[in-house]
Amino acid sequence: MQKEFIYTVKSNLIKRGIEKKNNEDSSLKTCLVVQGGGMRASYSMGCLQALEELGFSNSFDYIIGSSAGAINGAYFLTKQSKVATKVYSDYITNNRFINFFRLRKILDVNYLVEILSKGETALNIEEIKNSSTDLMFAMVHYPSAEKRIFSIKDKPSEIMNLIKASATIPALSNEKIIIDGEKYIDGAVVDSIPLMRAIELGCTDIVVVLTRSRSFRRRPLRFVYNFLSFTYFRDWPKKSKDSLFDRFSEINNLYDFIYTHEGSNGNYRILVVAPKEDSLAGVLSKNRGKILQNIHSGYEDVMAIFR
Repeated sequence: MQKEFIYTVKSNLIKRGIEKKNNEDSSLKTCLVVQGGGMRASYSMGCLQALEELGFSNSFDYIIGSSAGAINGAYFLTKQSKVATKVYSDYITNNRFINFFRLRKILDVNYLVEILSKGETALNIEEIKNSSTDLMFAMVHYPSAEKRIFSIKDKPSEIMNLIKASATIPALSNEKIIIDGEKYIDGAVVDSIPLMRAIELGCTDIVVVLTRSRSFRRRPLRFVYNFLSFTYFRDWPKKSKDSLFDRFSEINNLYDFIYTHEGSNGNYRILVVAPKEDSLAGVLSKNRGKILQNIHSGYEDVMAIFR
């Protein structure tokens, strides 16, 4: 990546942070887009810890996350990145959160919400509500299978429900979370990298944090979706199930878009942070050593770009 381009983005983030602090208007509009991926998102949390230490917590007009990426973004916004890395390494690498013998509830989302609500790991909800940065969550609506993006500015009383929905991964946590009387699940099924929303918002400088390497491309496995259709998605309309599979398969087009548009694109700039290889801990990893390695890798990758 060209040093001049990185310098421009870095300068714009610094400038925007100062402007926001002084409540000044600006031609700049900045966004942080964070991919999820269950425990693999410990990598993106390491990235956000580095961005926080570099002083960029107040530099973004928007933070848009999907799945665990949205939760990571919430901790980053409240300057609690170190707390979040501790959550990954010390609080959820256990059978209380991930248990393969609980076939209908492999992930205990209620346990995660408890961690995020109490004690030393509690997320500062008031800080999120009062922040000048708009935190956004990507969701999937039931039964339409339409993707929705919720803004904290519009739903300040729903923060914990949005967080809970972000962690409700299909087939791993058999719930649907009620928000405004309607049901939702984790948005990563159809919108794992909500970059297009940032572009629609007119953002000029977009930092995209991925949890997959640049070489990764998804192989859509129809037999997996057929299995899920008879299990987790059995109560979804057929049209919705087909739509989910089609959009799940389109993720490769989004990866191609990201890398072909990385850099300056006239009205906007995209800076991508991604792991060098796909050797990170998986979605359901409980290996504390690998989780810590993920965090360290993300931290070092961001520092290498911005230092």
